[in-house]
Amino acid sequence: MTNLLDLAARLEAACDITGKPVGRHMVPGLKAMSTAFAESDEQEARELAETHDCMARCIENEAKLFDDLAACAKEAIAALRSHGIPRDISAAPPGDGWILGYDPSIADDGRSPWVPMTRGDGGWYDDGVDDYQPTMWVPLPDPQPEPSGWRPAEGHVEIAAGMLRGRPVFIASIIKPDGTQDIPRDCRLANTAEGIRAEGFSWASDLNLPVVDLIDANVVPFRLGDQQS
Repeated sequence: MTNLLDLAARLEAACDITGKPVGRHMVPGLKAMSTAFAESDEQEARELAETHDCMARCIENEAKLFDDLAACAKEAIAALRSHGIPRDISAAPPGDGWILGYDPSIADDGRSPWVPMTRGDGGWYDDGVDDYQPTMWVPLPDPQPEPSGWRPAEGHVEIAAGMLRGRPVFIASIIKPDGTQDIPRDCRLANTAEGIRAEGFSWASDLNLPVVDLIDANVVPFRLGDQQS
C-alpha cells in the first residue's frame, strides 16, 4: 500500500509540471504578431506570420496534450489512493463481493489484521466459518475470488408452532416477499414459545427484518410439514 501511495504522490507532482507547459503564455503574443505580419505587403513579413501562427498552434496542441495527460494522471491518483488508503467499513460496497478488511482484534493473537472477507448474515466472514469485526477496508487486489452468492434477506421472520416427531416445537423462518420460504437460510427451532420468540426477534434484528408472530396458545400446533405445503 505504501508503494501505491508513493506512486500517487509522484504522479501528483508530475501534474503540477504538466499542468503548466512552458510557452503557453506566449500564445497570445505569437497570434498578435502573426496577425500584424499578415497585414504587411512584404513577402518576408507574411512568411513570419505563418511561422508565428505555426508556433502558436504547436504550443496550443502541446498544452492540450499535457492537459489530457494531467487529467489521466489525476484519475490514476484517485484510483491508487482508493486502493492504498483504508476507508471506514461503513463505506464498503454492498453485495457478495470480497474486500480486504482490517480487524484490529485479531492482531493481539499475532495474526495479520488484514483478512480477505465477504458479507454474510449479521456481519463479515472469510471463506470458512470465521467471522470478523472489521473497522476499515481497502479493495482486494486482482484476481478476485468468486462472489460468495450471499444476498440480503428480504421479507419477514415468521414465528409459528409445529410438531416434530410427535412433539410440539416452535419454529422461526424467513418468508420472502413472494410468500415462499427462504430455503438457503436455515430455520430456527426452540422447545418453548418464549425461546423461539427470543431467537426470532434476535435473528430479525440481525437481518433488519420485521417479525410476524403466528403463535396462538389457543390453536392446536400444526405439523411441521404443513407449514411448507
